[in-house]
Amino acid sequence: MFSSDAEVISIGGDYLTIVCSFYVLFSVFFLINGALRGAGDTVFSMFVTLFILWGVRIPMSMYLSQHHGVTGIWVGIPVSWFIGMALVLAWYKYGRWRKSLVATKNIDASAEVIE
Repeated sequence: MFSSDAEVISIGGDYLTIVCSFYVLFSVFFLINGALRGAGDTVFSMFVTLFILWGVRIPMSMYLSQHHGVTGIWVGIPVSWFIGMALVLAWYKYGRWRKSLVATKNIDASAEVIE
């Protein structure tokens, strides 16, 4: 759309093939992370998001690009999504987020409606 250069189109196609194949990981990460934020556990969500970007994606992409070129950069993105998904799923399953202020108020309000 922006370029007719065959190399640009090839690199863009590689990016889309690699990254789009893993959007399910991103979707699960985004969904659970959003649920945690909605429950009031915003600090954990912020740290996970910062960690997977600055602590995983950038270093992983830099490392992989040295061995696989531009394709290594694209692979670093789903790797960070996978690690982020694993972290938020573990946190969600652990359940500490249920003790946050928003979640506690909603649980109390639900109990009052039931009674």
